[in-house]
Amino acid sequence: MKIKFHAFNRVFVTVFDWKKQKDEIYGYDNKVYGLGYIVTIDYDRLELDWVIAEALELQELYGLSHFYIFETNKGYHAVCFDKVPLTTFVSILKNSSCDPNYLDIPLKFGKLNWVLRFSEKDGKRPKFVKVVLSTRCNYKKSKAHIDTLCKFYPEIEEIISRENEDNSTKIGLANYRI
Repeated sequence: MKIKFHAFNRVFVTVFDWKKQKDEIYGYDNKVYGLGYIVTIDYDRLELDWVIAEALELQELYGLSHFYIFETNKGYHAVCFDKVPLTTFVSILKNSSCDPNYLDIPLKFGKLNWVLRFSEKDGKRPKFVKVVLSTRCNYKKSKAHIDTLCKFYPEIEEIISRENEDNSTKIGLANYRI
């Protein structure tokens, strides 16, 4: 865009290079209000086999139940509906190969919650690809998160484990621009 204006008997021309309007993204946070956090991990630039192997390690190390894996533009999201305390969740992230930017989200936004998107980014929405099964069921599961993800991904409704669900009904939804 070119803007021309006159001042002090001179003509000034300014050229602006307007950037493309940023995309609006929608996601869900992992906080179970007043009761803990579900395990959500954002993996960038890693192979599916790596993510699966790490999910198995985390299940063993922390006694976690099933992980649900979603493919994104740059990698994968891993979601376990187990409600864990904040200190356990942060320990899980620190013992994972998660995107370092994901680990630092609360430092950037000042809220103790982590967000994974479910809307499109660059024309592609996260796609469910696999469940990593576990025999463990040491924690209650967030019914609110399970219900929400089932609405956005109806294909997981039939395979999702609802064993040991809590009675939560509320989760946080977020929208942001990238």
